[in-house]
Amino acid sequence: MSGLPRNVLGVFVKGESALFTRPDHRRQRLSYPVMPPSAARGLLEQVVFDHAFWWKVHRIDVCSPLVLRNEGRHEVHFDDPGKLEEICLRESVIVESPAYVIFAEIAAKPGVTAQYWSAKSDGFWHEAKRRIERGQAWGTPFFGMREHAVSMWRPATAADQPVAVDMDITLPIRIFEEVPFDEAQPLRHQGGTAGKGELNPLFVPLRVRNGRMPVTAQSVKWTL
Repeated sequence: MSGLPRNVLGVFVKGESALFTRPDHRRQRLSYPVMPPSAARGLLEQVVFDHAFWWKVHRIDVCSPLVLRNEGRHEVHFDDPGKLEEICLRESVIVESPAYVIFAEIAAKPGVTAQYWSAKSDGFWHEAKRRIERGQAWGTPFFGMREHAVSMWRPATAADQPVAVDMDITLPIRIFEEVPFDEAQPLRHQGGTAGKGELNPLFVPLRVRNGRMPVTAQSVKWTL
């Protein structure tokens, strides 16, 4: 973990398939070739989650060859809420046999006081480390969509090396309004309208070099 903070956890994850849907394709699903930071954060939140912290992703290593394939599924489609449901064939371009190493740390959310965080942060870190080592999770982790479950997650080792791949990825994303944390009622959001304060799209460039994708300061700000 050279060049990364000392308290960063490395998590190796793999599965049979992945679908990190691009937002610019409406009818047919087209996956990003590499896991974006938001998908990595969502995956780790299935392993351990608390309203006081968020997973700050520093780097994602691609540990399997990039292979895309087509997949067709019959899905229920609603064009109009007043009409009967329609079963249609929907094509997807998915990633086959993905494997990644996610390097991330637990960071305090906005609104968490230094006193509260100093008392709780060690417990959060050890809980995350323990659950990763035991292969435990609150729910089933998945690669982008729930149909593409993660089959294994464990602590990363020196044998988990990235493959030789270089590419540039631009993620068109939208930033949502932040919701402050309340220590007295950690299960409630105080102020703001989570998921409704949509702002202008932000395009985040990410670069994969020798199979390693560092998460830039710009995309870290988005992931928060």
